Amino acid sequence: MIKKPALLALTVAVMSIVACDNPLQTSADGTESETPGGQNGSGYTVQYHANDASFGRVPIDENEYPAGASVALLRNYGGLEKDGHTFDGWNTEPDGTGVQYYIGESFTMPENNANLYAQWSDVEPCFTMNAATGTITQYLTASCGTAEGHIDIPETVEGAVVRRIGRALFNLAALTSVDFPDTVVEVEPYAFNNNDLTHLTLPRDLEVIGTAAFARNRDLVSVQFGSSIREIHDQAFFQANPSEIRLPSGLEHVGNQAFSNALGDGPSLVEIPGSVRVVETRAFASNRISTLILHEGIEVLMPHAFAFNDISTVELPNSVVSVDRFVFINNAITEITIGSNVEIYDDTSFGDNGASFREYYIENGQQAGTYTFNGAGWSRE
Repeated sequence: MIKKPALLALTVAVMSIVACDNPLQTSADGTESETPGGQNGSGYTVQYHANDASFGRVPIDENEYPAGASVALLRNYGGLEKDGHTFDGWNTEPDGTGVQYYIGESFTMPENNANLYAQWSDVEPCFTMNAATGTITQYLTASCGTAEGHIDIPETVEGAVVRRIGRALFNLAALTSVDFPDTVVEVEPYAFNNNDLTHLTLPRDLEVIGTAAFARNRDLVSVQFGSSIREIHDQAFFQANPSEIRLPSGLEHVGNQAFSNALGDGPSLVEIPGSVRVVETRAFASNRISTLILHEGIEVLMPHAFAFNDISTVELPNSVVSVDRFVFINNAITEITIGSNVEIYDDTSFGDNGASFREYYIENGQQAGTYTFNGAGWSRE
């Protein structure tokens, strides 16, 4: 039979073991007290602290990490809130004097347990955020004091790194200019549709421009593309008015009508990298293009791709294998450099002089070379 003093000691020991299994003890008022944490043989722990929050619960990371491991920051999924403040990420010190981290980032595990404290900003929010995807979902115009017609998009909102500009977020917002953080990887469909933008410098990390994302900005005369862009979707810059379009190397997709129907003078020069294998239907139609630069790697030109422009000279890279119907319709083309055995869809493929060119090209064995039109017929150099 166990005597009472021994039983009491055993009970205390068991309670101590249970307490060590839960390093964050949450009290009834929503704050937490810290119990000593440590290495449990396989790694170190990360503990999150509410740091004077008035509502919600801290996220709990039950994993253990070896020193040097990359650890993704947890979201504020417990809904921590502090009256009169906005959640602004995590810091290694309660007063914010340590290392600052934001949701969407990672940190390297030190050779000890890590403690992260919620940070609070007293600045009124201009946006709401989906922290899980890094998407700004709402523009709170009533609480924003930006200059008229201009918006600064911050690098973080509600403690999360901004990765995406939400669908139709600034549609019809009367914007004339916008500054992006380089963290943005996607501008979702219609995000800046129907505005008064004049110049754009796109984010360094931007990969995807959604459908009609910058459409109907008739005063948009210049666009500076980053090197990370991979996809420009349908009508992305429909009825915009850039003076020239130089697309970056590495771009893979340009959608239907992506740069078509400029409402002003439109682009006089277009340069397309070889990473774009297919130039889609009407991608650059109805502009004022006079200089067209196509790089090796492009394979297919789809219908109306360059229709209704001012192109007189076409130099196709050797990689081009197909020119569909109406590609250069309503262009007065007098010089064509072309490879051998290119499939020319029909007499409309090369515009006003296309029928006679196609006939001459086929009759002469579809030889590679430069063909010129002298007003009466074609000849090959």
